Amino acid sequence: MSTGNHRNNDRRRKLRFPLRSVLRYRLLDSGSPDPAGTGFTLDVSSNGIGFIPDHPLPINAPVEIAMNWPVTLDNFCALQLVARGRIVRWAGASLACGVERFEFRTKARRNDKPQEEIS
Repeated sequence: MSTGNHRNNDRRRKLRFPLRSVLRYRLLDSGSPDPAGTGFTLDVSSNGIGFIPDHPLPINAPVEIAMNWPVTLDNFCALQLVARGRIVRWAGASLACGVERFEFRTKARRNDKPQEEIS
């Protein structure tokens, strides 16, 4: 009989929410041959971000991720989530980044329309 708890074997401490968004990342150690790139998110929580990068990233590498947030501030101002953390694991083509800190930033407007690209 199932207990209904689908998270029994999941190492995540927080429930993740599905979110598909383009992101940009950059490795914070300067020794990497590919220190920056793009990808797209799979899911997010306050403790982690699952995403598919455009090229492999090393486990435990410090990383900064910037992505458009799907909700605007006061129904007008576009937001960007900027998170810092470490790559904690790979699963197929996707990886998990443990988030150590994050902040929301407002994005500049062009012609009174929210900007679509990550700056």
